[in-house]
Amino acid sequence: MISCAQQSSPSGGDRDSESPKIVASEPLNFSINYSGHSIELKFSEFVQINSLTEQLVITPSLKFPPEFQLSGKKLKIIFIDSLKPNTTYQFNFGGGIKDITENNPLDSNLFIFSTGDYIDSLFIKGQIKDAFTLAPIENA
Repeated sequence: MISCAQQSSPSGGDRDSESPKIVASEPLNFSINYSGHSIELKFSEFVQINSLTEQLVITPSLKFPPEFQLSGKKLKIIFIDSLKPNTTYQFNFGGGIKDITENNPLDSNLFIFSTGDYIDSLFIKGQIKDAFTLAPIENA
């Protein structure tokens, strides 16, 4: 009649505060000369897509929105139209990819690749001048 253990429900462990991470991808992030029709991302944990159609910003924009296939820890993004040649594409996932336990957003929401020989830095260089005097404008 004497017991030495106290029965109770398990605590469930510590709260999941880790964001999901991309552990593998096809193509690799910052790849060049890409000629495929989809991106496949493998995550460190199970994820869910949350309004990804609205959250995903693709630069330059595509004519048709991509399709998404989520299976386990993998997300496949399928392009409906062809990618432009010699173009750098940037995918900003925003808050559209989260883990399934605590809704932690993806740790790095940028994915970049190029269909050409280099990644375009999107850097613009030039001078700003006064239209009437052609003098450079300071602190512009």
